[in-house]
Amino acid sequence: MKTTTTNRVEMKQKQHGHHGDQPDYSITIDGKPFATIHYNTRGYTGHLPCPPAAGSLNVGKLQHGENNITKVQMILKGLQKEWREWFAANPGTAIFWNAIQFGNLTPQSTIA
Repeated sequence: MKTTTTNRVEMKQKQHGHHGDQPDYSITIDGKPFATIHYNTRGYTGHLPCPPAAGSLNVGKLQHGENNITKVQMILKGLQKEWREWFAANPGTAIFWNAIQFGNLTPQSTIA
């Protein structure tokens, strides 16, 4: 029997982009906003969420540089695997982060 796993960290394309005709992408953890990946003149930039380090409940932030969207998706795929392992090892644990919107912090989000 094949089981399916749900990615609790997702990237979804937004309707309008920050820079011309290139779309922005919303990064969420369990459907709650974490950051926006946007295009500048050299590629997509922004932060991706990393699982909390041992002994911490705060979500880390990975700055992936300026890359094409395919590279960003590949980096996120690796992080999704780390997140699945973290959630499996820490069921029901609340985690905390400040959502990032174009570099500005918005109110803190929490999931359990």
